[in-house]
Amino acid sequence: MLLNQALRLRALSLLTAFFELGPYAINLTLNVGIFPYVEKLLQSPAPELRHVLVSIWCKILLLDKSCQVDLVKVHGHAYFLHHLVGTSPLSSSQKIQSLAVLARLCDGYVPAQELLHPHIGAIVPILTDVHPNVRLWGCLVLGKSWELYLNMEVSAASAALVHVAASDPSPSTRAAAVFALGTLCKSQSNGVLLAAQMSGSLVEDASPLVRREGILAYAGVVLRPGNISPLEEEEGDVKFLLHVLTQVHQKDPFIPIRRLVKMILARVPTVALASSSVVPRENSLPTSTNLDTTVGKNSLPARDKADTVVLPPQLQSKLYAWAAAELLTPSGKIPREDDHDPTGFDPLSSEGQLTMQRSRNYASIRATATQLGLGKDDGTCFKWI
Repeated sequence: MLLNQALRLRALSLLTAFFELGPYAINLTLNVGIFPYVEKLLQSPAPELRHVLVSIWCKILLLDKSCQVDLVKVHGHAYFLHHLVGTSPLSSSQKIQSLAVLARLCDGYVPAQELLHPHIGAIVPILTDVHPNVRLWGCLVLGKSWELYLNMEVSAASAALVHVAASDPSPSTRAAAVFALGTLCKSQSNGVLLAAQMSGSLVEDASPLVRREGILAYAGVVLRPGNISPLEEEEGDVKFLLHVLTQVHQKDPFIPIRRLVKMILARVPTVALASSSVVPRENSLPTSTNLDTTVGKNSLPARDKADTVVLPPQLQSKLYAWAAAELLTPSGKIPREDDHDPTGFDPLSSEGQLTMQRSRNYASIRATATQLGLGKDDGTCFKWI
C-alpha cells in the first residue's frame, strides 16, 4: 500500500495507529522490513504526509537508536527541522515528536550533532512555547546537541536556558534546562563560569528533580581534570562550586541528593591524583588516560580527550531516558486537545495544592475513624473529600 500513491496516506495513518499499541508493535513492523520504505518517503514533498511521517519516525528512533545512522546519511534532520520551523501552525504533539527525533539523532552521535549545530538558533525560540512538554524537549535537543561536540557560539542559547531554569513554572522543564546547561558546561573549557550562574536555581529550587540535575551538572564540572588545579587556589569559581555543594550536602532535605553530593566530594581528591600523573586508586574515576584513546567516528576530538572524565552511572543524568520512555509508551505524555493541566502534580501549583489538601483531609478522616474504632462492620463509610 505504501507504493500506491492513492493509498499511501491511509496506509501511513494505519501504521501510526498500530504504533500506538506500544514498542512491541513497532518492533514487529521493523521486522517485516518497512524501514526502507519510510526512509524513502522522507524525500517526498507531499505536505499531507509530514504529520504521519513525523509520528512514525519518532516511534522508530525512540525504539531503535541504530536508525539514526541511516537517517543522518540521507540528511533526514532537515526534513524534521523544516516541519518544526515551517510557516504552518503545528500542534503541541507534532512539535514534541519533531524535537524528539532531533534529540534522538544527536544522542551520542557526533555527525548528527555537527549537522544540527548550524540550526541551533531555530531551536531557541521553542523554549518560549506555551506547552511545558514542548519547552522540555527543546531543552533536551540543545543538551543532546552539545553532548560530544564543542560549539563556541552558544551565548543566546545559554542565556535562554538560564532564564528557563530560573523561572519556568514546570519542574520537569526547569530540570531539562539545567540538564542542557550541565551538558554545555562539561563541553566547554569555560564551563565553570556558566555553572556558577546556576547556583541560585540549584540551591533554592523547590523541586528535588531540578536540584538533582544541578548536582549532576556540577559533577561534570568539578570532577573534570582540567578544573582540578584551581582547587589549590584560595579563591575561584571551582572553589565556589565546592562551597555550594557543601551547603547542599548540609541543608538539602532530600536524602538521595545529599548522597550524590557526598559521592562527588569524596571523589574530588581522587581525580586530583589522577590529573597529577599519579596512579589512581581502585575507587577512582576512570579518565581518558585509562581508556582506549582510539579516535573513532563518534569519539571526542583529540584535544578534548585529555580533559574528559567518565562519570559513574550514579552521576549521569537519567532525564532524557525518562522523557523518551514516557513518549514511547502508549500512555506517553503527549498533549491532547483536552489537556488543561500543563504542570502535572506540582505541589506549588493550584491543582497540586488542591490534591495535597484532599490527601490531608482523607488522612484526617481515616485517623478519626481509627481513633473511634469504626470499621467495615459498623456499616459506616467515609467518602474521600
